[in-house]
Formats: sequence, structure tokens, C-alpha cells
Amino acid sequence: MARSEADHSVFYCHSAQGCIYLIVYVDDIVITGSDQQGVLHQHAEKYGYSVVERFVGHGVGTVFHSEPLIFHHRNDEGGCMVEGQTFTIEPILTMGSTDCITWPDNWTAVTTDGSRAAQFEHTILITKTGAEILTTC
Repeated sequence: MARSEADHSVFYCHSAQGCIYLIVYVDDIVITGSDQQGVLHQHAEKYGYSVVERFVGHGVGTVFHSEPLIFHHRNDEGGCMVEGQTFTIEPILTMGSTDCITWPDNWTAVTTDGSRAAQFEHTILITKTGAEILTTC
């Protein structure tokens, strides 16, 4: 798939979105732990993008930002998705540096080199029959 010469961000956002669906599919076939992150990382690199390691997905329970932490980069953490778990997958892909700084509003984060980045967030519920996407944004 070729990048558009007119606007790389269109292809870039599409790639970030594709990664999320790829991970949901991987969860459906019960690939667990760091294999899941390896798939995301490999998919991003295939299109020339990098995964920002500073931000992670998280469990959603009685406390919104709870365990488990969902890493979007290669790592040695184990784990598996179990029925009843609800969590977010929200990778940030960048066209340049993966280093980020946070603005004084304590919310906005940007890459240190000002390169374009894209983030998509899905809330996933693990059911007896696989993964169900509850929310997308």
C-alpha cells in the first residue's frame, strides 16, 4: 500500500486504526502477553511508524484507570485476556520521534520533534466467545 503524496496523515490514521483491529483479532484467537504488543509494533513498523511507549491502555472497572496495564510496545510482561475483563487499547503511532513532552495544561502531549502522531482508543470486553468492541474513538 503506497502513501499518499498529498497528505500522509490520511494513510497514517488508517494505519493506526488498522493496528487496533489487528489487536482485537489477535485477542480473539487468544494470543497473549507480549505477543499482542509484538503484533502491534510489527504492524506499525511495516508502514514506517513507531509506537510511543510512554502511554498505555488500561483496565476499566470500578476505577476507570485500573489494572491491567496494556502495553502497546514490545516487552517481556506476560498475561492473558480473560472472560469479563474490560480494558482499553489506545496506541499512539508517530511518524518521527517517540519521545514526548506534556504541555503546561498537563493533558496535551506532543512529540519532541513535532512530528505527526495519531491515537485511537477502543474499549474492549472479553466475552466467552471472544472480544467485543464497546467503544471506539
